[in-house]
Amino acid sequence: CIICGMDLSKYPHTRYVVMTTEGEEFYTCGIQCGLTLHLRFKEKFKSATATDLFSNRRIDAQKAFYVYKSTVITDMAPGFIAFATKTNAEKFQKGFGGQVLTYQEALDLWKGQMK
Repeated sequence: CIICGMDLSKYPHTRYVVMTTEGEEFYTCGIQCGLTLHLRFKEKFKSATATDLFSNRRIDAQKAFYVYKSTVITDMAPGFIAFATKTNAEKFQKGFGGQVLTYQEALDLWKGQMK
C-alpha cells in the first residue's frame, strides 16, 4: 500500500485504486488509505475504484456505499467496507452494525478524523 506499506496481495477483498488527472494509478490496501490519498491529491484526484465486499469486483468508489465502524475489521480499524448498492450495505449493517455512508459522507468523515 502506498500509504501504510501493507502487503496488497493479502487484501484483494478491500483493494482500492486511485487515479490522478495525470493518468497515474495508485493502489491501496483499503478504503481508509484510499480516502487519505484522495485528500492528499486534492485537485489531482480524478477517480477511484473500491472492491465490493459481496462480489469482490471493482466498483466506482464515488457511486458506492460504505459501512463504517462495523464489528467486522477488514484491512485496518475502524474500517470502511464498500458495497455496490445501498441495499447490500444496509443488509450488512443489520448483521454487523456500523454506519452506512455515501462516498462524500465517507470522505468528509475521514477528513475530520485526519485532523
